Amino acid sequence: MKNKIQQILFLYFFVFFPAFVSAEIELLTIKWVPQQCVLPSCLENVINQFRRLSGTAELIASQNEGQATVRWKPYAPFSYTSLTAAMSATGLRPQEIRLRVRGTIVRRSNAFFSKIHWR
Repeated sequence: MKNKIQQILFLYFFVFFPAFVSAEIELLTIKWVPQQCVLPSCLENVINQFRRLSGTAELIASQNEGQATVRWKPYAPFSYTSLTAAMSATGLRPQEIRLRVRGTIVRRSNAFFSKIHWR
């Protein structure tokens, strides 16, 4: 139950406070309606826009699935604003954005932090 609350707070934070956040984001998945991107140049544009994001370590994009998966660089800051700007530059609207984060999101007063659990 505690993890569910933390996940909801994390998503709430990214939706309503689109600012720079330094967290241990491992994987980013963006989905769009596949019929919005049918030309090969569209997929090339998606790839170019996501490669420009400073945290992109590896990128896999599928035109048929309408999905891009980005492996994020360790300790690289994440900006929801930059991500939505990259999507807007392609002319596509994200249908779904998923983040896989390592650690736990911790709230202290009005600030949210990523807490890493070392094993």
